[in-house]
Amino acid sequence: HVLNMLAAHARGDLLMIVGDDTIFATPGWDTALIKAYEALDDKRHVFSLRDSRSDSGTPHPVVTRALVEALGYLAPPLFLHFYVDTWLVEIAKATGKFTKLDDYLLVHDKPSDRGVPDHTHTRIRDMGWHERDAMTYKLCQRYLQADIDRILHG
Repeated sequence: HVLNMLAAHARGDLLMIVGDDTIFATPGWDTALIKAYEALDDKRHVFSLRDSRSDSGTPHPVVTRALVEALGYLAPPLFLHFYVDTWLVEIAKATGKFTKLDDYLLVHDKPSDRGVPDHTHTRIRDMGWHERDAMTYKLCQRYLQADIDRILHG
């Protein structure tokens, strides 16, 4: 997965998979994130900002380098596109290593949300990526549990 190759070369302790369709709407989100990170005893952690589309949503999590190193990946290589965030957040929640920064809003400004899907949005759906990743997610729950156990006991 190209995201894992990028993560291997990235500098810093906080990594985020995010596209150009997002707006960090609340000033000070980065300072709050750094303070929350610095306060951790165990640096293996996932953070999420409030999602403009759903209060319960957790897209584009911020993953610590320590967690990436413990798991061996930033983006689970099982998936083409979908479920990457879900997988990481589920591991973090199951291991008590998840913090949602609800005071800070991440706005998704996607043409598809306004009824005008762009070429990339259409192409990956027409190729069956969502269905493929949904099936992979369902079939690979034992690997999810293995990664949870790796963080809990490894």
